Amino acid sequence: MISKQRNLLLLVFLYSLLTGCVFTSSTKPISVVGKNQQLLSNLTIKNYVDRCVVMAPRQVVYRREGSFLEGVLYSMEPLKQCGCDSFLLDYQLQEKVQSLDDIRWEASKLVAPLLGKSKSFSVALKTDPAIYYRGKLIITLKCSVN
Repeated sequence: MISKQRNLLLLVFLYSLLTGCVFTSSTKPISVVGKNQQLLSNLTIKNYVDRCVVMAPRQVVYRREGSFLEGVLYSMEPLKQCGCDSFLLDYQLQEKVQSLDDIRWEASKLVAPLLGKSKSFSVALKTDPAIYYRGKLIITLKCSVN
C-alpha cells in the first residue's frame, strides 16, 4: 500500500509539473504565475483530509456566474481512515479580515474520487460581482457532517 501511495504522489507531482497545476498540502498558500496570481496569491487551502484526498488546484475560471477554482482531487487512502463516514466532502470559502470575524462566502459539497483514482472539481470563489475580497481567502476541505 505504501508503494501505491508513493506512486500516486509521484504521479500527482509529475502531473503538476507538466500541466502547471499547483500541488498543495494542508495549509500552504498557493502560488501561481499568470493572470490568476492576484486572486490565488491570497488563497490558502486547509485540507483536513489531505492524508486521504489531495486537492490540486489548476486555475481560476471566470464565467458569467462568477469565479471558480478548478483542479483535480486525488484519492490516496480510504476516507474512513480520515474519519469520514461517506464520500462527501464539505467545501467552504472564508475570508479572514483583520478587523472582523471570518466571513463565510461559499459552501458546497464535493464527492471524493474512488480510492486510487482522480476526479476534476470546480468550486465557487465568487458568485456575486459586487463582492470585493479585502483579506486572505481560506478554502476548507473536510469530511461532510451530513
